[in-house]
Amino acid sequence: LAFLERAVAMQPQNADAAFALAEAMSTLSGHAEAERQYRRAQALGTPAVGVLMGVAAIRKQTDENNILVEIEAELVGPDTPSDPPRTKSRLHFAAAKTLIDLKRPAEAWPHLVAANADAPPFDMARYVADQDALIRLFTPIFLESRKAYGSHSERPVFIVGMPRSGTSLTEQILSSHPDVT
Repeated sequence: LAFLERAVAMQPQNADAAFALAEAMSTLSGHAEAERQYRRAQALGTPAVGVLMGVAAIRKQTDENNILVEIEAELVGPDTPSDPPRTKSRLHFAAAKTLIDLKRPAEAWPHLVAANADAPPFDMARYVADQDALIRLFTPIFLESRKAYGSHSERPVFIVGMPRSGTSLTEQILSSHPDVT
């Protein structure tokens, strides 16, 4: 966080640095400060989709304080060549999250359908090929040759990450090892 704060201080007009700081703040510091930083990044030119996704994620949307009107305005706006990939899809996910927070699930459902319609189709052949490549790579010989790379420290390990990034699975895998307590 300190590194990003220094980067923003050195280049206060850099939208990318401001947005990166907002993203880091969303997990590492107060949500109110993160939202202020998201809005600052937006004022500097960060595309609205990233800002709205971030704001939707960091706080519960309420009837008194929500971003639904902003999201809907972006959804009806024209696509532009400078839009990040899957902009509309990401906006639909933000709208769905907001509507769920507002206890309006029936209105959220069409947004989820629209967001998922934009997703690339699942390619089973590609998935199987990727898994087979991993199996071929991580042989007992490969793992044994890298045994010394590990740490013998007794210090605790904290598993952290973004939501839905695999931290729970990582914790389960590690805790299944007999030497991990």
